[in-house]
Amino acid sequence: MNDVSFWGGVTLLLTDQQVDRFSFGERLKKDNIPTLLGNDGQYYFSTLSESYLTDYNNETIPFIKRQQKILLQTSWLAALLILLIACINYVNLNFSRLLEQIKFIKIQRLLGASSFRVGLHLFIDTLCTILIAFLLSLLIIHDLIPVFNSIVSGRLNTAFFLSEQILPLLLLSLVLFAVVVALTMSYRLIKLPIQTSRQQDSFIKKQKTIRVLSIIQNIVSLGLIIATLTVNKQLNLIKKGGDNYKQVYETGSYQSNKEKIKLFAEKIKELPEIESVTTSNSSILFSQIRQLVIKDEQGEENFASILEYKVSPDFNKTLSLGITRGLPPDQAKRTYARPVYVNQAFIDLLVPKDTNPIGQPLVAFDTDFKEQGNTEEASTTNISTIVGILENLHTNSIENHVLPQAFHIDEKAYSYVQYRFNTVSPSVINKVEKIFNEISSDEPFSYNEIFQQYMERNKKVIEFSNLLSMYALISLFLTAFGLFGTAYYTTIRRTKEIGIRQINGATNTQIFILLNKRFIKWIGIAIVLTIPPMWIILQSWLQHFAYRITITPDIFIVSGLIVSVITLVTVGWHSYRITARSPVKSLKSE
Repeated sequence: MNDVSFWGGVTLLLTDQQVDRFSFGERLKKDNIPTLLGNDGQYYFSTLSESYLTDYNNETIPFIKRQQKILLQTSWLAALLILLIACINYVNLNFSRLLEQIKFIKIQRLLGASSFRVGLHLFIDTLCTILIAFLLSLLIIHDLIPVFNSIVSGRLNTAFFLSEQILPLLLLSLVLFAVVVALTMSYRLIKLPIQTSRQQDSFIKKQKTIRVLSIIQNIVSLGLIIATLTVNKQLNLIKKGGDNYKQVYETGSYQSNKEKIKLFAEKIKELPEIESVTTSNSSILFSQIRQLVIKDEQGEENFASILEYKVSPDFNKTLSLGITRGLPPDQAKRTYARPVYVNQAFIDLLVPKDTNPIGQPLVAFDTDFKEQGNTEEASTTNISTIVGILENLHTNSIENHVLPQAFHIDEKAYSYVQYRFNTVSPSVINKVEKIFNEISSDEPFSYNEIFQQYMERNKKVIEFSNLLSMYALISLFLTAFGLFGTAYYTTIRRTKEIGIRQINGATNTQIFILLNKRFIKWIGIAIVLTIPPMWIILQSWLQHFAYRITITPDIFIVSGLIVSVITLVTVGWHSYRITARSPVKSLKSE
């Protein structure tokens, strides 16, 4: 290809028969088709279907829309858990409501109504409730689909749920759900005995069912909240890793006119809103990458990568990179012809222990490095020398370890400009754009916000966090509704009891504790049952990250407090209403 602007890309191969991909790669190696390491290494192949669900951190393919497998699986699992909460809510509320209708059902049966007629009435009532809820849910889905698509990078629309493949399945599921719930409850209720004592036993059994289902509901809500807080904490660690890039912008390209870039860098330094300016030969997050061949003590070859930059002396100020050991850039430039700064990852991988690399040639540790320019001259005076050790600069997802990095001080690197703002605003960006347009009127102004680029490389965790946050909010919303209904019917059944207690001298605080202590007890049981499995699951998830947080007790404490506060606020309102009533009115209630 004669187009010098082409920098490589994806190669797609269409085969006319089934191919063993590993054997195919071996054949290419035997045919001496070079890799990035020459004769070392080999090519590996994957199908497009595999690529769709595979994330390659060091590769950008704009025309392939990838999905995260773990995100889709988590979304599916969380949706099932939300469905479980909704089902528990429905069963609990129906149990509570129908327990209030027992007297009405008894009257129907005494007046001659058959069990079938009573059961049919309950089934129709249940089916109508579910169908109304389904229609309302379609309206909510229509409004929330754009939010869901933005979280999981999906392409769903309302028509998907109304298609001839999906709608019949949804309606069938609704009917089956209505049949199972309605027939189960109607069968239990119409079989209740008329005798009061045995009827009270049935009340107790139904209360046990409600208690178990409520605990399960709290377990699901707590699990989602704990997962959300943990993922958000990991996300904060990712953001901290990008602190070097906050308020740092980048302009330029490999094809930039070096003189114009140089003039642009000099001009924007004069702006009071600009804190620091650096020129370089490459983008910070899309830099030149070179493969390394490292031999271990047994002589076996291991492969690694190193990122190389050519930057102006003020690069560490622009990127907020601390120098842990060595000379400052200005002094290093005066002392050495070709000063090079390396990061801590370079030291850990390539420098032997108890060896001081400061003042030594770069090639002493990076044996694959080749000096540029006149070879004879480079061997005597212009040797690239390590002058300092920098903090690690995160340029990729924190799922991977930071790569070794080498920053060569070169004041003639004018392909890109990185500039740090004191404060960022549209007016300041307009000033920078105006300067660029005055210098290069034939080229449109563009810039990259490096922090956003860095966060895009950690998109997996961001989407995961957003997804869990969404489902956690939904679970809390549904749990609050379920508790509201359960507390309402419980309070109604105990109205006379509360009136009697008030007459006998019980205070409002005592009655409040009486009505709410079982809900807090359920939360306590749920916390005990939730913590061990969630700790195991989240620890397993965190193992995928090279840099990860530690799960601390405060995550579980905060999760328990969130659920407890929502529970007390939800059920406390009913308690307040009933305690505020006159005891006489309570005793008159039916």
